[in-house]
Amino acid sequence: MDRLFLSVTLSTLAALSACETAPSSPRESVAAKLSDSGREAFQMLLAAERFTDDAIYAGGVTPNEVIALRKLLKDPNAGAALEELERRETMPGHLFALCGLYYVDPSVFREQIETYRDKREIVFFQSGCEGIHDQPVAGLVDRGDGQAVRLVPGQTNREWLKAHVGSYRYDILGGGWPNLFRDGGWGEVRDEDYSPVGE
Repeated sequence: MDRLFLSVTLSTLAALSACETAPSSPRESVAAKLSDSGREAFQMLLAAERFTDDAIYAGGVTPNEVIALRKLLKDPNAGAALEELERRETMPGHLFALCGLYYVDPSVFREQIETYRDKREIVFFQSGCEGIHDQPVAGLVDRGDGQAVRLVPGQTNREWLKAHVGSYRYDILGGGWPNLFRDGGWGEVRDEDYSPVGE
């Protein structure tokens, strides 16, 4: 009887211990592995309500979402955080996650982007000083025309544009948006702080 009681007690304690040490959710587990800066960026992108250009408003302010993606890309655990971001929360957050995965994990990027190429869901898109307007997800992911930038591995937008004359457009599939967010436009990318203007 004593051995049976001891066996049941040990089993119960082991189960309770496992419950206490297990992470309460995958999101908390991913966030816990990020740096303070990476965690803040991850949380900001989880709540993203718009997809943006790399500069908005008349003064060309860098949107906080773009700053957050740049900060997250510098984190050693960016890959897991971007995969988690792509599975959760808002559609703009998914799109920013795809832009990050383009560089951090190209194989995951190629696999996941296929589910977005035909999506007709509408997101808020903010570009330059034009304000916010509706944009289909599919058009941001794959323009499907001859004007879209198509980078080869290791190539930048600047290099592509020097070799191509005429009109061009960015999308995520061809690397235009991912490279713009990582490297910026023609200006220098600086380590920036989040700005109330860029919210």
